[in-house]
Amino acid sequence: FVQETSSSFTYIVIERECEDDLDCSAQEISENLKECVWYSGSDLTGTNLNGPYMFIEDGTVKVTGPNGDLLSGTWEVVLTDEGTFLVLNIPDAYNVLSLQWEIVECDDDRLEMINADNTLVLEQDCSDPFECYFDAEIVICDDDTIDGFATFDLNYVYPNCVEDNVEVSFYKLEADAESQTNPLPIEYTNITNPQTIFARVQLAGTNMFEVFEVYLYVEDCNTSGCSEEQVDAYLMECHWEASAYNGDDQLVGYDIYFKPNQDLLVEGDGVSYFGTWSTAGNPANGVFVTITQLEGPVQDLNGQWFVAECTEAQFVLTTNEVEMVLDRDCSTSNECNEDNINSFLLECKWNVVSYNGSDDLIIFDFDFNNNGTVLISGDGQTITAMWSTSTTGDGVWIEFSELNTGNIQALTGNWLITECEEERLKLQKDNDFVIIERTCS
Repeated sequence: FVQETSSSFTYIVIERECEDDLDCSAQEISENLKECVWYSGSDLTGTNLNGPYMFIEDGTVKVTGPNGDLLSGTWEVVLTDEGTFLVLNIPDAYNVLSLQWEIVECDDDRLEMINADNTLVLEQDCSDPFECYFDAEIVICDDDTIDGFATFDLNYVYPNCVEDNVEVSFYKLEADAESQTNPLPIEYTNITNPQTIFARVQLAGTNMFEVFEVYLYVEDCNTSGCSEEQVDAYLMECHWEASAYNGDDQLVGYDIYFKPNQDLLVEGDGVSYFGTWSTAGNPANGVFVTITQLEGPVQDLNGQWFVAECTEAQFVLTTNEVEMVLDRDCSTSNECNEDNINSFLLECKWNVVSYNGSDDLIIFDFDFNNNGTVLISGDGQTITAMWSTSTTGDGVWIEFSELNTGNIQALTGNWLITECEEERLKLQKDNDFVIIERTCS
């Protein structure tokens, strides 16, 4: 280049420098091509024909055609005095790339090539579309129609695998999976127990696939032998204690009351905790007990518990690898006979420390008399009511009558004494309970 000014000439000389040495040898290029899959870009094919390509050890190259069909051709890396070349011979739509391409730039995962005025770029993709998939095992509970047979939803074989770029189908035979014939319905009922079927996972838009075994098994999940109705009936009889919580005695001392209206009461250390409970299930899948809304030291009772073992006197419940043993307590103290209870009541005065967990009636003092009257004082007033005790097969009962004033009327009726100590009685009537304690000041 020459620049002429009024007084002189300025010369600039530039020379072309072409690096003939690639960063990769012909052997390295060949080895790289055999790893993973490759995608192409070329001015000869546009954007529709870009692979993927699989360069195989035996010199075969396979590439997915525009209709999803798998095309097979040949490839070879050739080193000559003029450079390093990738020689392709591919049929049909990819035939335009069947040329001797000179490699001008080389990285482990990228090749740039030219042929006359045309270019071809290959880029490697080593992401494994099948990485998430594996030989699976699916176990479901017997549906209690025909033992050992049930309907499997095959959508849940690989629930954690994103299937945006793959297509999953299922087959009874491995040969059918290989040939993609006789696919199974997604809602599939096993024909033997156990049964192995086969999943074909195919890269979308290609003919690349892998086949995995899927083991189906139907088991009897209700090992407890109890129906939901039996569980309900057992739990509402008497009260229960968690004698073991994962082998620990952290909940021992708390009495658990499953009440008919699905209210749950837990008592311990002089404190009442309230929650809810419910059951669900069937003879095939087993029964679950759900406990909610408990707080404080008994909140570990919350959860959906599977009834693993069930008798009238004991339950073994499990949830999230935690095991809890509930033992039923229907016993009463030897002192809880009618004569002793009468003797307890006639000594000192008594207070209602809890009415369904509330202390609303604690202001009232009860003074029991031998003549069947009870003087109730509190809230600025004193009333005379009647009381009596009786004994049935269920236990000792106390009856209050002629309670005609204010909130205290809630105690009217027959109450079963469910817990008895010399200074403390617990009374139960339908869904209500009362705790009274003796005050001998």
